[in-house]
Amino acid sequence: MNQPASPPPPLTLQTAGPEQTRRVGALIGRQARAGDVFLLSGPLGAGKTCLTQGIAAGLGVEGYVRSPTFVLMTRHHGRLTLHHLDLYRIGGPEEAWDLGLDEQLFGDGVCVIEWAERAESVLPPEALWVELDYAPGEEQRTLTFPNAPERYAPLLQSLAALPDAPAADSGGPDLGGVDAGGTGFGNADFGSVDAVGNHPGGLPRGDAR
Repeated sequence: MNQPASPPPPLTLQTAGPEQTRRVGALIGRQARAGDVFLLSGPLGAGKTCLTQGIAAGLGVEGYVRSPTFVLMTRHHGRLTLHHLDLYRIGGPEEAWDLGLDEQLFGDGVCVIEWAERAESVLPPEALWVELDYAPGEEQRTLTFPNAPERYAPLLQSLAALPDAPAADSGGPDLGGVDAGGTGFGNADFGSVDAVGNHPGGLPRGDAR
């Protein structure tokens, strides 16, 4: 009798600064599939928009991607449509749903939501949470992927391999020369992107906002 596949274990990465956070995002964007939903949470300045810029670059989106804090939602076209939402200013989950959130979540593109914890009760369980937070260094950040659904297992495996890939052309994940903000990722140095451990429960989504 076949046993159901178990979800991948939680993963935490540490980046040395904004550019490496974008590189992690680029890898996510390169592997993203239609229908993927990435839910970003964390305090102000933790790198949510940097990660989104990388995801956009990995999807082949041209131009500079900004956080849609005031317009709440933007759409960018690459190999898949990127639906980028920022829920910082919403009053509650119902308000997010009134924005037409269902159309973004269940469409054929890729959905990235910053401040996703503000609408957690209406978000689908088959989504990948990314919890960003400050690390000891001034520009260092941690990116925690807690309790990822099985759908994202191949992506988590690629991310977990980053510490073993000092450069993309040295046997590690090939980011294929993706460009974000003028920086080529084809020879991206991942030497300071550290997998700092598999934490059994990850970080609670209500912490470090």
